[in-house]
Amino acid sequence: MIVLPGEVNFIIGKLPDGPPLTLDPEILGRRIEERNLRTLFVTKQTIRFRLMPDRVEQIRRAVGEAGEVRLNRDLRPIGYLYDMLLWSSQFKQRSEGTVPEWLLKLRGWHFIAGVALLLVVGLLLASKLSDPRRAGVALSIATTGFSEISFQVIVLLAFQVFYGYVYYKLSLILTSFMIGLVLGSWAASRARFEDDMRAYRFVQLSIALYPIALMGVIRLLERFGARIPTYLDVETAFSFLPILAGFIGGFQFPLASRLRLRLVPQVGRVVGLLYGADLMGSCVGALLTSVILVPLLGIYQTCLFMAVMNGLVLLWLIAPTPKTPP
Repeated sequence: MIVLPGEVNFIIGKLPDGPPLTLDPEILGRRIEERNLRTLFVTKQTIRFRLMPDRVEQIRRAVGEAGEVRLNRDLRPIGYLYDMLLWSSQFKQRSEGTVPEWLLKLRGWHFIAGVALLLVVGLLLASKLSDPRRAGVALSIATTGFSEISFQVIVLLAFQVFYGYVYYKLSLILTSFMIGLVLGSWAASRARFEDDMRAYRFVQLSIALYPIALMGVIRLLERFGARIPTYLDVETAFSFLPILAGFIGGFQFPLASRLRLRLVPQVGRVVGLLYGADLMGSCVGALLTSVILVPLLGIYQTCLFMAVMNGLVLLWLIAPTPKTPP
């Protein structure tokens, strides 16, 4: 493999038994003459300028000093993280465009352990409340916001991976999610349950199970997508996948508001708190999922992380406390 330097660096590789590659401008110029190649812009002078010794040495040194890096995969696009750090190094030289070693060593269980620890600490603090589970309702809204935006990021990336484009379907994917939100909130505002908390737990369970189902769909497309007949229009069907996630999120928010209003009968205060928790979770989810989770862990492990995180929140909602009998 060689790297052709320039404003855009071209990486050229060959098979193990292929002819040798060279960056010698004299050899390349001679080969053009021997093969009688008609070129408009590639001349001997252009090649000499492009392959000046200082340029070749600079790119060779940069590649040699990169050290060990992870391979970029379709469903684990760590190249995005490398590229982001490279660009950031243009403005903050301390980063040098490299990924910190401790960041590369992070695994899925590290994130799960961190979330579990935070939930345990939060549960201990919430145990001082008259009903600790009401804090769990606000927390579940935050984690749902985190998860919902993460599902959107995952669907967009997966669509890009499988079909090679995404902007053409971007509006459809986002619109399908909004349709789900509308349908979910409409259904929740009209639904009546004997036990709202029990219904809320089932909604939280569905949020924990959704990333497992999403992972299964992506896995099926990865293995059998090329064999699916084109007349089935799987692309459009995949674009409507966020409807279910939107429905769950839209259903949960009114139900959470109903539960909180029983304890604090102040609409503005309750809705403001829950909406703020949802926005905070969405903000953190958009940043963490796109920058850290998907590039480092990949789509599958990110889905597993979402499932475990929401499952832990579900345990908070169903766990008995000294002040709240089961």
